[in-house]
Amino acid sequence: RAFTMGEPLGEVAAPKQGLATADNSRFLRQWFEVSRSRTCFDADSRETAATSGAKWFPHLKGGEFRKWWGNQDYVINWEHDGAELWDFRPRSVIRNPNYYFKPAISWSNVSSGEPSFRIYEQGSIFGHVGQAFFPQHDVETLIGFANSSTCRSLLAVLSPTLHFEAGQLTSLPIIEATPSQHDGSIARRLMDIFRDDWNAYETSWDFQTSPLIQRSRSGGSLHDALECRWQDSLHAAHEAQDLEIENNRYWAEVYGLQDEVPIEVPLSRVSLTSNPYFHYAPSKGTVRADEEYRRLFAGDAVRDLISYGIGCLFGRYSLDEPGLILASQGETIQDYVARVPEPTFAPDDDNVIPVTQDDWFEDDIVARFRTFLKASFGEANLEENVRCIESVLGKPLRRYFLKDFYKDHCRRDSNRPIYWMVSSRPDNKASFQALIYLHRYTPDTLNTVLGDYLREFQGKLRSE
Repeated sequence: RAFTMGEPLGEVAAPKQGLATADNSRFLRQWFEVSRSRTCFDADSRETAATSGAKWFPHLKGGEFRKWWGNQDYVINWEHDGAELWDFRPRSVIRNPNYYFKPAISWSNVSSGEPSFRIYEQGSIFGHVGQAFFPQHDVETLIGFANSSTCRSLLAVLSPTLHFEAGQLTSLPIIEATPSQHDGSIARRLMDIFRDDWNAYETSWDFQTSPLIQRSRSGGSLHDALECRWQDSLHAAHEAQDLEIENNRYWAEVYGLQDEVPIEVPLSRVSLTSNPYFHYAPSKGTVRADEEYRRLFAGDAVRDLISYGIGCLFGRYSLDEPGLILASQGETIQDYVARVPEPTFAPDDDNVIPVTQDDWFEDDIVARFRTFLKASFGEANLEENVRCIESVLGKPLRRYFLKDFYKDHCRRDSNRPIYWMVSSRPDNKASFQALIYLHRYTPDTLNTVLGDYLREFQGKLRSE
């Protein structure tokens, strides 16, 4: 009956398959690898993109299970209207280029059993894995339907496998909801919740500042900020769960499938990164206590704070200005001062942060991070906040920076780190390590490491 009554999605919103580069390592990057000054995130057409002078543009590549908003990780080389990709044909396949940069609803064509649809505003080029459809109007209505259990059940009829291709979605029956029945408010609120969740992490290009610093009072306690972040995350997860249940119920009624499709949504399937019951969901057959979820959540929140602090230390971020500051190749401290004339916490002058067994240098990473904590949370609670961090990490700060920070950074940045570790012999107790920031790298950076740090370190070791 649904297929008889409904209008095919292909007549309403044109599902399309996108571009295949045939050489992702050449044409794709994670957005944070490349210079911000050479990236355009908001082109609304091929013409606008071509005249922007940018090389890199957002690329929809599917990604993990996540509904409503997110999975905006990659950029693609579309400089000069994609000249290199056009020249790379017939290996590259450039499908439907007239739809590039238009607002879209996208999904991954390979799913873990349940498809997830996300809204993308103007600016992206969609791929053959991150396919898309392009509604002319009623965007909220369509994504609400797409992320409902009703749509999931209909898709199971069209594609019993785990693949969801554009051609299969073309036949999806759309029964139009009247405005009095559906005003799009559920979908809009869900998109807002998921957008805020995505932007709360450094892996978003719209990241503004640390969630823990946002939640701290002047001179406040990190412990209190962690508690506030935990409660806010649970509140958002439960609100999203209630809204997704309401969305399922609504579409089941529109299609007359109230008794045929599941309405309830387990908290473990509310795909917010900050939802601990989704993010740390155990494998089948195992159970986690609430205290374990809380411990894992606190650990990641503290590691995220440390990562943000190192970003402030290098000038990528600032406590005084939201968002990215230094994020383009060749930018200097002078560029930082032009943006932030009187910083609360000044970045490192020479782009070299030593990481050693003891505090051999004035700009030692532990000493500088303590200064960051003092600037962001106040001096009164500095020692208490350091103890809180070390308690959550289960080790002293120095040991974390020596042994774990760089591994965590590589994991966070999908093994494409923007802070690089220069090291002598990390297996040696007397080893020397230093962090440098990719976007501030110059031909003199390694000379600075050698002349101003390593040789001084060797001299201090001899004296010791």
